[in-house]
Amino acid sequence: MKKLCVWLLIAFGVGALALEPVDRSGYSEVSGSEMNKNLIADSGFEESGGKWHWPPGYRVEANAGRNGSTGLVYERRDPSAYPLPKLEVKLKGGVTYEFGVWIRTADLGEKGGAGACLEYAGRSGEYLGGCYLKAVPGNRDWTLASGKVTAPQDAVCTVTPYLRKGTIGTAWWDDFYLRPLGDRWQIYAVGRTNNRVSEQGDLRLRALCNGAVPERESELMVQLELGGERFAGRLESGEAEFLLPPRIFGESEALIPAKVLVLDPRAKKILAQAELPLGRALSPVANSCVLDSFGVATVNGRKFMPRGFYTFRMNQETIRMLKDAGANVLMCYGTPFAVVPGASGVDGIRKTLDEFNRNGLKVIFSVKDVYAGSRLELKEWYGTKGDDSIVERIVKTFRDHPALLAWYMCDESPLDMVPRLKKRRELLNKLDPHHPTWSVYYQFADLGAYAPTQDILGVDPYPIRSSATRNMQMVQYAMKQLQNTGLPAWVAVQAHNTGIYDISNRNGITGDWRGPDGREIRAMTLLMAGYGAKGFLFYALEDLKHPRLPKGDFERIWPEIKAIFSLLRRLEPYITGAHSIEKLPLEVLSGQVEAFRLTADDGKQAVLICAIGPGEARAVWRGRGHWRSETGRTVPSAEGALFSATDIDSDVLWLD
Repeated sequence: MKKLCVWLLIAFGVGALALEPVDRSGYSEVSGSEMNKNLIADSGFEESGGKWHWPPGYRVEANAGRNGSTGLVYERRDPSAYPLPKLEVKLKGGVTYEFGVWIRTADLGEKGGAGACLEYAGRSGEYLGGCYLKAVPGNRDWTLASGKVTAPQDAVCTVTPYLRKGTIGTAWWDDFYLRPLGDRWQIYAVGRTNNRVSEQGDLRLRALCNGAVPERESELMVQLELGGERFAGRLESGEAEFLLPPRIFGESEALIPAKVLVLDPRAKKILAQAELPLGRALSPVANSCVLDSFGVATVNGRKFMPRGFYTFRMNQETIRMLKDAGANVLMCYGTPFAVVPGASGVDGIRKTLDEFNRNGLKVIFSVKDVYAGSRLELKEWYGTKGDDSIVERIVKTFRDHPALLAWYMCDESPLDMVPRLKKRRELLNKLDPHHPTWSVYYQFADLGAYAPTQDILGVDPYPIRSSATRNMQMVQYAMKQLQNTGLPAWVAVQAHNTGIYDISNRNGITGDWRGPDGREIRAMTLLMAGYGAKGFLFYALEDLKHPRLPKGDFERIWPEIKAIFSLLRRLEPYITGAHSIEKLPLEVLSGQVEAFRLTADDGKQAVLICAIGPGEARAVWRGRGHWRSETGRTVPSAEGALFSATDIDSDVLWLD
């Protein structure tokens, strides 16, 4: 009914959503790129460090900076030492900042390095993420390290210069800066795959300012210009809806360029504008993957919920483990060179995909390293050179393969890659309009900036690191930011012990490193589902058997992971149901608890309850009807359904 109402409003030019397009010749642009003052006081240490907190070993010296000025020095001779200076800075949530510092190094080695970071944490101290500048190794004269970062809402932010773990030598820092940039806008299509309108021609455009719904949105308008025509709509909850007549696209399947503008009619200002390729809806072909308005994938006319693993290899052992777990998909970093034994070249990759298809497994094909100048750049692929040429050959070769589900476009690419990512997404959409693009990011506060760069957006929060880690607030924060983009969500779920990547653990994990247990993995998965995730890939299959792990670690965790996959299969009708997820009101007695109601297409319902941690959590849901608890964490009480847990935990209530 909603779509019909929107169609009538737009078609007949009446109602709150429909606006008359304007002639913008009298409008002026608002500049959004002017940098303001440096927010780091005493950035050159002329005041002997000002409000910095210096741990032992760090010192401010005259003539140690650039051009003979005062600078910061740290010399390390003990590779086990790891002191970290801190400077707390106050940042405005949602605003993007340019962050940088000049660094000089001596005798650090090419694998070590000196760097700096800006980290942010919640008010209770939980880590939420950060911006880590590229470390300067070896022996280097003054080198600028810089990056961009978007501040989260209500976060405590700290700046830290440091030597990487295990590095010995000397480093100097000078002239830190942290400057806010102007308003950052993102405008992109939501609700459809590959920038295609629906079969009826309706289109939803989302506009975010600094990652949030724009202020005064009811006073603003969005104007769409394409095919020589103009269409206008009013923003409502950050979105404007349009109904485009068939004549705009004709019979062509090609994407055509459109200009999208956010206008302030009262001030006659162009607040933001973007170029957006749009095209008419295409009829599904065999094995195509199409996303509906709820972000649910459909393959060959049936709903498909990805549940699988990140992998590094594609072989018979991979297939055995995926089938044992109950998985239906994998994302393999080595897809461009995955060749079965006895085969070679492009034909060998095809035979590998054939084998996975015979076993009922879909493959998300990785082209994440096909970017000129990237750290792991794929410079040549079986005789083809040049990043766009390699992508074109790969896509044309495998776009019709029945095992293909989607294209993995990048992996945690930095913010300055956004223009290249947009172009790459457009190239992939053009070459293969029947399979979506997907990427994941740990830059949770920046997700709005990444939103226009792929069809499906993902996050990879890995909060579990040690015995002290007893909350999943990082997961909660990441999912809130992801939900705010309005894009379909496939997520990476932590199943691994991050200690295997610490260089000090080369001969086996020591210290207090740990991976999540089954209870924690289940809770993270359910919380992500509650916030709208429609695909779940666990990181990472081979890491569960990593040789640095304690003996028996895999045998402990594998049955628990299999149980989570079984739960996901039973929840699939609810997660993929054509109904909005309802966040439920709870009476929280202690801790932090969230609950969500999911509805399947047949009307059956399930409630997901998640304790965020840390500490004791108790909450009451006063819902009606009969229910049964999946984990036993919820029991009937005089007040209603009483959920009790400790640290990270969860339950599913199956409603009758």
